[in-house]
Amino acid sequence: MNVCSFTYVVFQALVTAAVELYTAAVVAWRGCRDSPCWFLCLNKLFCYILLIIVFILITIFLVVSVLVSLALVTICWETCILVFLFTLGGNMGKGNINCFAGDPMPTPEPLPTVMITKPAAETPAGYYLPTEVITFTAIGEDVDGSPLTGAALQWFDTFPGVTDQPLGEGETISVMLVLRPEDGQAGRVTEHLVSVVATGAGGQRSRPSRRSAYIRQGLG
Repeated sequence: MNVCSFTYVVFQALVTAAVELYTAAVVAWRGCRDSPCWFLCLNKLFCYILLIIVFILITIFLVVSVLVSLALVTICWETCILVFLFTLGGNMGKGNINCFAGDPMPTPEPLPTVMITKPAAETPAGYYLPTEVITFTAIGEDVDGSPLTGAALQWFDTFPGVTDQPLGEGETISVMLVLRPEDGQAGRVTEHLVSVVATGAGGQRSRPSRRSAYIRQGLG
């Protein structure tokens, strides 16, 4: 942990809290101003007095927070400079506490994996008829290495105007992909992006594996 950076984070949190308190007090002040008068407006007077006290307390809190934070930052950097000079590296000892190095990046949570095996990754996107059955195959693996099959593998299709349309589940699916009427009339292909996502036993979802397919009216 970078102790000086931690001091900055605490200082920022204290200032943010003070600003939020000021904002809430201003809203309450407007509420006092807009409230009807009762008993010669004593209710408004009491409200204003109470909020003035609140404003004073918030100001004291903010001033003390700034002074304490500035003192801590000054002490922190003075200490770090001395440690750096005497240890030639700035390491303050055990516990991964340091002055100058950034905090290490957190280890990402392991996720299940899935990979489409058919069509193969190196194969160019195929051209198919809208009446042609296309087979996609994938293998999935959970974080503990166990295979993922059946409903754990979900397939989706994305093409212009449609996003993540469900295609089915399991290790293998056989589907017919649509040719959009406007593409057929214009002599264009409809580009489909078929993807599969694996869900592990713990509920974690894998990153999708994808393959492209082009649907056109006729093969030439």
